[in-house]
Amino acid sequence: MRTRLGKEVSEETSPNVVALEGQISDLRSQPDRAGQIIVAKDKGREQLDKEKENLLQADNRAKQIMCQIGATLRIEGV
Repeated sequence: MRTRLGKEVSEETSPNVVALEGQISDLRSQPDRAGQIIVAKDKGREQLDKEKENLLQADNRAKQIMCQIGATLRIEGV
């Protein structure tokens, strides 16, 4: 029997060799998957950063409005 790497193996060792070749193939594909995961997490983090910035702006607007309302109430003597 011939393996994917072109080596001759006996029938006894072939399941082990095939299993090892599968593991090697999986290990070789891990850097690609890791890169994809990192890109996806970066995009997720960018989204969260934008959302955080929007929330901070909304918080600042709410504080300004509250100050304006407070000033109006003080002027009116309420």
